[in-house]
Amino acid sequence: MVTKAYKYCDNSISTNKKAYHYSKYFGECFFDSWKSERQLLERGVTTVFKPPQPTFKFNNNDSEKVDTKVYLEGLYGESLKKTISPFASYWIERFLKKFETTHRLHVAYTYEFRAINVSEHKDLSLYIRFAEICVRVFEKTSDLRYLNVLIKIMDILVYENKNLGQGLLKRAAALSKRERTLVKFVAAKHRLNL
Repeated sequence: MVTKAYKYCDNSISTNKKAYHYSKYFGECFFDSWKSERQLLERGVTTVFKPPQPTFKFNNNDSEKVDTKVYLEGLYGESLKKTISPFASYWIERFLKKFETTHRLHVAYTYEFRAINVSEHKDLSLYIRFAEICVRVFEKTSDLRYLNVLIKIMDILVYENKNLGQGLLKRAAALSKRERTLVKFVAAKHRLNL
């Protein structure tokens, strides 16, 4: 029986969060398997990493509700700036921590950052936009936490690829290519050839 070296793309967004445990060491096979999983998104899609411009500006309103789409759109706009403001960094960090603990992005949160409706976490456009933010933040800071979250979001998108409309699929494919470039960059810094 052949064991799949990269086993993280087999979890539906509807099921419980994926547990990321240490994998058995497969060496280059692990990365080959990871690349082939990503090619599921890229097959037949030619695109470059050029996410759409944000549809909302980020502002501090004292609302009791955090509308994830509005916040992520504004935070993406902030991530495009030469320097991300401390206020935007604070919110990006909050989304990062929330995703790391739940592996989900809910449609809305209370201001204390609890999901308003725990069953509303299947809007794939939120995952794509947050992944785009993670790319920009990682490119600016080299903070591996953002690359880590990007990889986890890409695992979700690979599994959910049939549920992506054409526009989201193009963005996911571009993210996949960008993810591979960033992983190769990190590997090269450590004198590893992928």
